[in-house]
Amino acid sequence: MADNNRLLNALVKPDESLKKDRSDFPTAMQHMGFTSVFDIVRLSKAAFARQLARYSDANADGAYDNAMKYAALIARLYREYQTSSGAMQQLAQRNGVSSLVSLGATYQRMFNENWDEFTKVGAIAANDSPVAYLTELRRFSLQLEATSEDPKRLLMDTRRPDLKDLLITQESTFTPRPMLEIVMQVLESHLRTYLDGNLPDRSKSTHQALAERSYPFELPYNFYHHQCQLGLADKKPYLGELNYRASLLLPIKQVAINDYGKLQHPVLQAQRMLCGLSPQQQQLLIAPPVFSHFYLTRSNLLDGWQSPLTAYLRPHTTRSRCYLLLSGQPDDVTATPPADAPTDQGGAKTVVSLTFRKDDKTLPASIDLSSNVPDLTGTGWLVNRLHAAIDKPIIVHFQAASLPPPTEQGYTARFDLITATGTVDQPVRLARQRFAFTLDDQYSLTTTEKNFFKSNYGVEVTSDSPVQQLTLLTDFMQHTGLNAEQVEQLVARRSFAVRLSPHCPYLQPAPNRIGPQTGPFPNHYGACYVNGIGPGAELSDNAPEPGPETGLSDESDHAIGLERIASGDNKQWRLTKTSLDRLDRLQRMIRLQRWSGIPFARLDTLICSAIRAEGETNLGMELNENTLRALGVYRYLNRRYSIEPEEFAALMHDLSPMPVARTRCRCSIKCSTACNFSTHR
Repeated sequence: MADNNRLLNALVKPDESLKKDRSDFPTAMQHMGFTSVFDIVRLSKAAFARQLARYSDANADGAYDNAMKYAALIARLYREYQTSSGAMQQLAQRNGVSSLVSLGATYQRMFNENWDEFTKVGAIAANDSPVAYLTELRRFSLQLEATSEDPKRLLMDTRRPDLKDLLITQESTFTPRPMLEIVMQVLESHLRTYLDGNLPDRSKSTHQALAERSYPFELPYNFYHHQCQLGLADKKPYLGELNYRASLLLPIKQVAINDYGKLQHPVLQAQRMLCGLSPQQQQLLIAPPVFSHFYLTRSNLLDGWQSPLTAYLRPHTTRSRCYLLLSGQPDDVTATPPADAPTDQGGAKTVVSLTFRKDDKTLPASIDLSSNVPDLTGTGWLVNRLHAAIDKPIIVHFQAASLPPPTEQGYTARFDLITATGTVDQPVRLARQRFAFTLDDQYSLTTTEKNFFKSNYGVEVTSDSPVQQLTLLTDFMQHTGLNAEQVEQLVARRSFAVRLSPHCPYLQPAPNRIGPQTGPFPNHYGACYVNGIGPGAELSDNAPEPGPETGLSDESDHAIGLERIASGDNKQWRLTKTSLDRLDRLQRMIRLQRWSGIPFARLDTLICSAIRAEGETNLGMELNENTLRALGVYRYLNRRYSIEPEEFAALMHDLSPMPVARTRCRCSIKCSTACNFSTHR
């Protein structure tokens, strides 16, 4: 029977390797006395599985399900034959009048139907087929659409334009397709329509367009990198790990030295690849900054303007201070006397000559820079004069010496100013601030700066839609995809405000201070990167303006905040102390957090420790290749040894004494652990 009953044999796949004292499925059917699929379906699935388990290890559930399908098919074919055939089926012994005749009454004999004129059961033309259901459903949807005249309604031809052109065949009707495949096909068709309507993207593939876009924040998306990530998931080595182990050279050269098996890629590249980001994502994060920290207009230079303090490499200590203007900067910046290094020489000011540019046109100008106290009670010193630590902070005062006439509009110039400490012989650079100058009464964004907001925030900056619209919390959340709680985490405010560990008292930098202690602030922990170098320049209605001249000390709260303002009869929240540079930093931080999955405060601690560990090579506090390397090494250690971001940050730079919200910082955990294991006599 095992050789002849092909239907039973087809219920399960044959087992190639049988265990000792176990039978295959056909032999087990013989032992059980089963000769038909109906013998199987007479039992429940559990009862059949118990009986089969005595003889075989075959898949009982699969065999039972297949037997049930075959039994249903045989029963349906039998009913069809009984209805359409002229032959009477002998189901039971006949008696009475019906037993006197050989032919009984059947539907076919009485009505003589031509069944070939009717659709068969399961045909695509049947009134109960999937095609009929889809057709009726589409007709009903079109009727509903016709009941409204709302111009905002989303019509069927817009959502699924492919339905009216769908070719109905036996294969397309009854072949199962994954839902994800259909969704991807619909999305790609819509995207293709958009790309074909945009001339620069007409020749690009969908994958190329997604890899080149940076808005919305889910982009850029590298399809091939994602495939590699999925293929190397679970316990397989990461891309960077493969670079450590793999060699691109094969032993096919007839030379004395065989390079096979040696590391061909630098370690630095492997560490970057360990971060798990695609090349486009990495490039977006480490792209050179577009904006300056401060924008000074003609009126600022004529009236005089003083810069806020910053010392981000050593933020909580009072040290000597000076400012350096390095030579070799663009716009022909020249300092007289030179201000490349600290000095103890006398002098009231440093004259800076620079060139304002507008396209290919240039105009010369000069600005007087002097180091002074905030109230300008001193006579002023050279900008690079090294000042000892005093109660009053030392700032830089900007004053126009000679500017082109006011008729000249649209000209700009830029230079960097370095904050330094240490000694004249051994200076230590602390931070770099970028200044932009314009001869206009208001600074107008350049084409490059406008394109930045278009490509990264999806915002078209115009006179009717200024940059400051992004500071409104509703607009900011709409363009970034964050909710209110995530924004609080991003800027370390309100529910996620920074607090100090009781094991580490806060020492304010100025000596002999009377009054309550202040701090810590988000620019000390939790949101250091997004706040960047120094206070932010508040955004006016149309253009950025210089930051306020108050709150000049490092302990001042000049971090991004949240403020509730009145807007007509309603009140709404907005981001305060923002600047163009900080908006750039915010979008980079949001993307990095979304791609890495690390909470904002921990991610900020991780990347800022990597930045500060670079010392004077990263005075602008910017993301670079070293930051990505640190992130890659952290991910590797986290995967293998479950190391936390704060722990890895402490290995690179320092142990933070500050947590956010109700969390505990590593300093408190360390001190508590030490106290628990200490002994007292």
